[in-house]
Amino acid sequence: MSTAQAEISTILMDKVADWLTQSALAGDALETLVRGFCERLAAAGLPLKRVHLSFSMLHPLYDALGFTWLRGQGMEVEGFRKQDGVHSDRFLTSPYYHL
Repeated sequence: MSTAQAEISTILMDKVADWLTQSALAGDALETLVRGFCERLAAAGLPLKRVHLSFSMLHPLYDALGFTWLRGQGMEVEGFRKQDGVHSDRFLTSPYYHL
């Protein structure tokens, strides 16, 4: 990679990082953050085809939330539900349970 390409890549990645920081601090929705992040990385030249992000949640109805972004196809959001009537020990001992 030439010096010019490296500088452009660094500049573009810094712009992506700045956008992500500002959007997160502004309280944008997670779906907006993930979609925008993937689209900006792809536009900056990163050869992304698919990105998947998932994480567990401390929530009474959902165990986890997942986002799958596919280039040219958009994004799918999935909530992974708990089994009916089953609460994890983690949730039952949390302050949220008592609300």
